Amino acid sequence: AAVLARYTLGITGAVIAAWAIWLEQRNFKERGMERFGRALLGAAVALFLYGIIGQLITPPSFIFPSTILNTRTFLDVFGFPVQLVRALLAIFMAVSIIRALNAFEIENQQRLDAAVQERAAAQREALRVQQQARAETEELNHQLQAAVQDLALLFNTSRRMAATLDRSALLQDTVPLLVDMLPRVSAGMLVLRRNPDQPLDIVSIVECNDPAAAVAERKAQGLELAEFTATTGRASWMIDHRVEPLDEPGTLDTNGTEGLPDLSELATTSTSAGGHTMAMPLTARNGVIGSLVFCTLYDAPPFSLRDVSLARAIADQLSVAIDNATLYDEVQQSD
Repeated sequence: AAVLARYTLGITGAVIAAWAIWLEQRNFKERGMERFGRALLGAAVALFLYGIIGQLITPPSFIFPSTILNTRTFLDVFGFPVQLVRALLAIFMAVSIIRALNAFEIENQQRLDAAVQERAAAQREALRVQQQARAETEELNHQLQAAVQDLALLFNTSRRMAATLDRSALLQDTVPLLVDMLPRVSAGMLVLRRNPDQPLDIVSIVECNDPAAAVAERKAQGLELAEFTATTGRASWMIDHRVEPLDEPGTLDTNGTEGLPDLSELATTSTSAGGHTMAMPLTARNGVIGSLVFCTLYDAPPFSLRDVSLARAIADQLSVAIDNATLYDEVQQSD
């Protein structure tokens, strides 16, 4: 009975169990748990050897092959009992199983640590996205506030310039009014060309009292820009004593004239710095009639594209106001 149990149950059970453990360690290796898989492979080998060697060597009996392979023959051949081999294989198998369990625990802990780190990374990324969204929201709010301020300023200047149809009063009062209303403007001048073959005539001016430059120098820069703008019809500013056009030729705005992009396109580029003096063209029915020049102190931040956009809108409003006042004077003279 003992021999039959070892041959049928012992060997078969050990081989099936070893085969199952070998399949399991392959699954763990495929999932990236190599240490646990190697320990299970050692346990499978030990269990297989225990089933083949330990269970094949039985006490002597009349059942083949125990008549040849038995404990007595093994002792005679090797000089030590087969129970010692069984014990060693059992110890090796137990150690392999323990190592497998330890490796499994370690790798599980590593996976848990990795999951914790991934979660922390995800939280940091979410925090970064939240901070970025908050910063973008604050920037949008700042741009919106700036746009509201610009629109309010444009409304006030338009209302003030449209309050009179007296052309002479309009030309004389516009520059002081704009210098007083625009926070970044320190001085300005309004120049018109009476006839196409005559030079520009300064109609209204607020001198630039700049500690870093003489009044005559800033006035000459303004006249140079005004002449360039009135001749070419292109907005300009002065950078390092060089006249730089602000618009590309051939680019048409919504009114069909060459000019800068509209206010909405330039409102988002308020950080782009430029010169300390800029000139905008004044247009009428017959074309460009003059220039509107703005100056800021050299110690102050230079004009930005947002300032340019605002100045261009004001120049367009002034052009309409001058044209309306001129038409009104013509009607009065005709009457």
